Amino acid sequence: MMPTFTTTAKAEAVDSAKPAPPASLAHAPTADVTTTPLWAPPAPILAAPPLLMRQEKETATTGEESKGEKVEEAADIGFGSAAVPWYLIRPLILDFPDRWESMAKKGKKELTKDDRALLSNMQVSLFNLIHAAILTDLSSYKPEWGQSLKMAENLSGVGNTYLNLASFVLMRDLEKYISEDVSDEITRNLGWLIIYGLLVQGGLTGLNAALEEELDFTSVLGLATKKWTAAPEGFGRPFQIGNVPDPRWSSYNFASSPTGVSAKLGGYQDPSQPYALDLKLGLNIASLADLYPKEAGEKDKYTGFELYPYFSVHHQWGGSVAEEELDRRWLVGTFIGDKGFYTLIEGGYDTRPDERVAETYMRQALMLRNIGPLNLFQFSHEYSDREQLRTRLNAATEVELLDLDEWKLTVGAAAGVLLPPGAAGATWDAAASASLSYEHDRGGEEPFTSSLSLGTTWRPEDPFDPESARLFSFSGRLNVLDLLMLSAEYHQIDPGPGGQLDPNLPTEDLRLMLSPREGLFRW
Repeated sequence: MMPTFTTTAKAEAVDSAKPAPPASLAHAPTADVTTTPLWAPPAPILAAPPLLMRQEKETATTGEESKGEKVEEAADIGFGSAAVPWYLIRPLILDFPDRWESMAKKGKKELTKDDRALLSNMQVSLFNLIHAAILTDLSSYKPEWGQSLKMAENLSGVGNTYLNLASFVLMRDLEKYISEDVSDEITRNLGWLIIYGLLVQGGLTGLNAALEEELDFTSVLGLATKKWTAAPEGFGRPFQIGNVPDPRWSSYNFASSPTGVSAKLGGYQDPSQPYALDLKLGLNIASLADLYPKEAGEKDKYTGFELYPYFSVHHQWGGSVAEEELDRRWLVGTFIGDKGFYTLIEGGYDTRPDERVAETYMRQALMLRNIGPLNLFQFSHEYSDREQLRTRLNAATEVELLDLDEWKLTVGAAAGVLLPPGAAGATWDAAASASLSYEHDRGGEEPFTSSLSLGTTWRPEDPFDPESARLFSFSGRLNVLDLLMLSAEYHQIDPGPGGQLDPNLPTEDLRLMLSPREGLFRW
């Protein structure tokens, strides 16, 4: 960024006191040795606001931005400045009529990739709301509205439904704006932004309470800090297919590692259930150090340094549940590595209110990422000590079998086995995925893509209990020329050797969804 020059009233007074040049030199050319002739400093401001000085600059635009677009930047916002909230909101509120006018004048061929994403997310979010209403009535789980919306988002692959609709109203991608565009100001003005964000978050939490949903205290903070708290690529357990309304698909306490930042309170809707407070936080050091590539799509191929420490806490109290069944659980871990080779180690305790340790847990993993055609390799072993120590071995891999100009094929598989001590039997789990895509050539224009992706998992409800129920999941997505997406999910649960299932929950569930895609805006 070029240096900013300021002109003070004192300097002007000195200049005005200088004697006038002789008449013979009044029109002679003069050389200015204090500035470069390639650019001019801003005009003097005699009565600038004390808290905020602004400078407009012409931004260097990419092919997806209109050239010459002017954006405002904060030139002298100090830490804790009260002007920060206004600086962040102003381009969203005051400038959105111009953005609407600009969008209305564009034809399909003039829409940038960001424009198409904005419009596509809006239309898919509307379909999410429609399908959520359908699932509320037709799903065998009879879920509440919040769960139905999560089910619809899982099917469509487009989350943050309400945020997408607000983004369309303001004609600005709010998730990108909050998580990326204002990150520097968030860093420099964290004090005021936390206060301001808490006020907004309080309103959203009140809305959660009105809708009788789990109270989320960090949805705004999670977006604002996503750039620094989201887990690296390849961090999670691969090929897992969730089942949102059925608690059996996520019943094991240490089934997933935390990512991002969140604080939630549940259980207050039902007096018979205990309160449950969940906290989690992770810090992406590579992102904080700005090590990730800037080009779109290149971050997925990054093989450089990663360091991601994280923790989670789950605390239950109250309700009519027996104290020996209340969970007080914590988990800490670290993901670290470089040059495509990474390792993970995590551990935690599950205790009861009387401080009795119900379970001690530990996991270690070796991970390879983006090495030639190998997208992912992961080998891990887990330990769970309850009444006896049990060990699990898990392996997973994903390989790009075909990477041509038009055709791409990726396949993956995973397997795990439980190794109990002694002669007791073992139990196993497996997962598989495949993705095939074809790009339709359009003679130099952006191609349309058709694709088919499939995935399946077969695993025990409790990975360390050989008597637990067996969970089967299948999902598939068919994309036709970037115009329509057909999504399907099927979930089934079998009793397993234990032979017991909850009679209040269904044993199977089928979900379907048909939704438009962004290709409609460039067909």
